[in-house]
Amino acid sequence: MHGDIGKALPLPAELLAIINNITQPCSVPAKNTRQSEPAVRGDNGKTALKGRLREYIAVRGIAVTKKGGQEWINCPLHDDDSPSMQINASDKYAGILKCHACGASLDVFGLARITAGLPEGRRYFPQAVQEVKAALGMGQ
Repeated sequence: MHGDIGKALPLPAELLAIINNITQPCSVPAKNTRQSEPAVRGDNGKTALKGRLREYIAVRGIAVTKKGGQEWINCPLHDDDSPSMQINASDKYAGILKCHACGASLDVFGLARITAGLPEGRRYFPQAVQEVKAALGMGQ
């Protein structure tokens, strides 16, 4: 009997089946994961979409006026007789719109929220991101 110490005992077939199922890779995706999110998660994805502000403006057919070497659009937050929202070209403020009449600042997501008619608030940010992606042909 002492010679059997340390030897593996045979396992019942039912237990072997359970162990084999546990060690198989799981084919079910983890809860709350989306394949499309890496494009907008983290700084790289957000910056990539922010950098496409001019493209979003063009796709949405927003009129751009050049004056003084700068590009301007009508501010979507108030009535504009002449364009008062500057499209910043500097590296530091690239992707930012600044209205010189009302003082508002918007990025591509803020502009998308307004053009899509979404209410203000952080909970609508994912919908604004989807609006930008859809407009730029990036799908869901």
